[in-house]
Amino acid sequence: MNLLAYWNITAAPFEPVSEHRFFFNSREHREALARLSYLVNEQSMYFAMLTGEIGCGKSMTRKVFASGLAPTRHAVVHFENSHFPFTECMAGVFAALNLRLAPQASLFEIFAIARKVLE
Repeated sequence: MNLLAYWNITAAPFEPVSEHRFFFNSREHREALARLSYLVNEQSMYFAMLTGEIGCGKSMTRKVFASGLAPTRHAVVHFENSHFPFTECMAGVFAALNLRLAPQASLFEIFAIARKVLE
């Protein structure tokens, strides 16, 4: 039986895809997009973290948000699993931005390097 025809749909539901056409612009997603936009527009912070329950739309929201940023001005670094210590997350951010970080860098050193590079 062809389930797509049976249910009169054009794409398989519940597939692990995060394409813009599947984005549901709920009140919560609009708030997340507004908060992220505020951080970028105000340039008051250099990092943002989008968190939430499994399946709530974090990846989709990130993709929708990132698609509106100028890639020559902004870098989006993402981790699908955030169960890393903070210093390891920062090391991942630095690596994604092609920045060098000493293996045993302290939090002070991490923030000093980030501030210098991002200002």
